[in-house]
Amino acid sequence: MTRPLVVVHRQTLFDIAENAKELCEFVGLPPISDEVADMERKDSTKRLDRVRRFAPAVEDHAKWMAACITTVQREQARANGFPVADDDAPWIAASEGTFHVINSSVMSALALFVDLDALTINEDWQQVSEQEDGQQA
Repeated sequence: MTRPLVVVHRQTLFDIAENAKELCEFVGLPPISDEVADMERKDSTKRLDRVRRFAPAVEDHAKWMAACITTVQREQARANGFPVADDDAPWIAASEGTFHVINSSVMSALALFVDLDALTINEDWQQVSEQEDGQQA
């Protein structure tokens, strides 16, 4: 199944943001009517529902990646001579923002790939966690 890139971009924004209609216009996508926006919200819910079972694993991955990215940014700032406060609050806030970007991006990408028939979900898939198998990576 093929789809124009402008449609894919719009669908992605509807998958990740409450104010998607306004964001679409802000980033230069063609304006859409309120009726089309309502349709996009409903379609987004359907797309995301198909991959919702992956949400816990994606969230765990996003938290880990956000922590890694923020740590690297902090150390790179220090290594390059930028003043880095000892206060963790700004870095925690940055990590939370990074988490939301990663989490929503991965969930949206999974939803898009399934919707485009580029990815098939194995119905027997089960999340693997340390609590379930008692092993550490």
